[in-house]
Amino acid sequence: LFPYTTLFRSIDEMSATVATLKSEIETLTAEIKNLDKAVAEATEQRKVDHAAFLQAQAESQAAVQLIEAAKNKLNKFYRPTQYKAETTPEPIVLSQLSFVQVSHKEAPPPPPETWGAYKKKEGGSNGAMSLLNRLSKDLQDGIADAEHDEKTSQKDYETLMSDSQTSRAQKAESITEKEASKADLDLKVENASEKKTSLEQDLLNIKDYLSKLHAQCDFLTENYDMRKTARETELESLANAKAVLSGANFS
Repeated sequence: LFPYTTLFRSIDEMSATVATLKSEIETLTAEIKNLDKAVAEATEQRKVDHAAFLQAQAESQAAVQLIEAAKNKLNKFYRPTQYKAETTPEPIVLSQLSFVQVSHKEAPPPPPETWGAYKKKEGGSNGAMSLLNRLSKDLQDGIADAEHDEKTSQKDYETLMSDSQTSRAQKAESITEKEASKADLDLKVENASEKKTSLEQDLLNIKDYLSKLHAQCDFLTENYDMRKTARETELESLANAKAVLSGANFS
């Protein structure tokens, strides 16, 4: 029975390993599914964030252009030497620039000749120009910060994609290896089970044979005395017959 017991133990161990491999494959498959979902969500979020960045940058650049145009108009009146001839600017969607409110007054018309010489006070523009410069700097700083944040976010996204791809490949390779091991063990379990069935049939045959042999032994044991008496009677009869035959030949 030793081979039979060993076979049973081997089948149990292999079946337990198969169950473990199956559970690990299911876990890895679920992890890959979750990883793919996370990658898809991260990609979609990156698209949204990038689009928002482009929109915000466009709005900020347009706001800077408006501020520069306002400063140029002030220069036209207060600092003619710094005035730059205006070119036809690209159309700006003012509805997108609602967060920037720059107000300025057109330069007053020239005074009537009867007033005499009209003198421009350059200092009158300093306050407005200072405010516009501060607004322009704030916007440009915001543009630089947004560009830095965008580069950082893009770099983080690319790192995430690279790490995710590596992790997915490793998990997929592990699944392939575990499935191969599971298939090999499944075949071994199947072969061992067939051998087990054959051994079980052999064991049944042996038990049947032992049962029949035991019955014969029981019969012999139970009828031993009777068979012994019969045998003794038989031997005695043979001895008597032999004696009779011996006396007849002597005569």
